[in-house]
Amino acid sequence: MLKLFFLIATLATLAQSQIAVEWVCHEPKIMGNCTRVPRITDLLQIFSQSSDDGEYGDLHYCPHYIVERHTNCMRTYYNSCYRYMSEFVRDVFLGYLPRTESAKILCNNNRPYKKEFREHMACTRAMLSADDDFEEYMIESEMQYGQLIEDMDTNDKCDVVNCFWSGLITKIRKQCGSKTEKFSRQVLSNLWPVSMLSVDVNIHECKHFESRCTT
Repeated sequence: MLKLFFLIATLATLAQSQIAVEWVCHEPKIMGNCTRVPRITDLLQIFSQSSDDGEYGDLHYCPHYIVERHTNCMRTYYNSCYRYMSEFVRDVFLGYLPRTESAKILCNNNRPYKKEFREHMACTRAMLSADDDFEEYMIESEMQYGQLIEDMDTNDKCDVVNCFWSGLITKIRKQCGSKTEKFSRQVLSNLWPVSMLSVDVNIHECKHFESRCTT
């Protein structure tokens, strides 16, 4: 896990660039410079703001389509910004990119995804702020444990990763029910970099420890 947090810290200071736009993702258009990694909540916010007009069709609101767009955007970011990365960081970054999904295969052309998306967003806005919430959660966790995440023992690392997920998903399920919970799992399981941590933490090893989540 240490290598992952090294990567996160490195990406935060990759390039204090003065260039406003160094990478551009299309459909929907998101852009930025190499100091900021694309976030899946960027897509959710854009689709949420456009859900009442006809700019995007139903398939854009399919969770698999959102994940596919996010993965493509992360690859666009890498292709534009890899020159700022060391070989080690490049290898780790590519190894933990969000999974690739085929929206054409997994999405149903006859399903009213936009209507479902509007219903999810009308119930909870937690998904739109998940990236910011995780950043705050990491700071609070390091203050709580009195040490950096990479210095924590396995039990504490398990709690840091798993308690964030259980708290977020439990909140969404209680507010909105199982359908919105399922949608949030499909999309937010690709929240980066917490998705990296979920992969790297040995889930079976975590199960040997008693969770100290308070949610």
